[in-house]
Amino acid sequence: MTSSKGGRPKKQIWTVHGKRHTRPQIQNLICELIATTSTGVSRIVKDTKGFPSYTIVKEWMTDDSEFAAKYARAKEDQADLMAEEIIDIADDVSGDYDEAEKYVRENVQRSRLRVDARKWVASKLKPKKYGDKLDMNVQTATREMNDDEFAEWLGRYGPDAV
Repeated sequence: MTSSKGGRPKKQIWTVHGKRHTRPQIQNLICELIATTSTGVSRIVKDTKGFPSYTIVKEWMTDDSEFAAKYARAKEDQADLMAEEIIDIADDVSGDYDEAEKYVRENVQRSRLRVDARKWVASKLKPKKYGDKLDMNVQTATREMNDDEFAEWLGRYGPDAV
């Protein structure tokens, strides 16, 4: 971004919560909010008056390797936060029953949805820690056949099974 008269680039300043911030400061704020909430960057920049647009933040991720690394680390921290929130949501039974002690299915289903969403997101943000574990060990059993057993097997399954 250059000044209207050409020459040196104009310094970008954003005013957030009544304070002026430079680009690196805004980037740090974005990463801090990502790491400490389960909110995505699009909502953070949309809901925080004075933040740059989502498009600008995405450009920074592409053009600024230092910011991209900080952002990636913040997303990993966010995955850990979401995993912790799963326990809190599962343990919270405050909305499971109404005043008449009647079971409120909708609230329980909403909690299940919140847990499942966080599990899915955490598994994508930090797959080594929260992703599905695949067992790549395959065990097979084999045994020797004599000629008569092999002929019987061949008659049952045909020559294409060999």
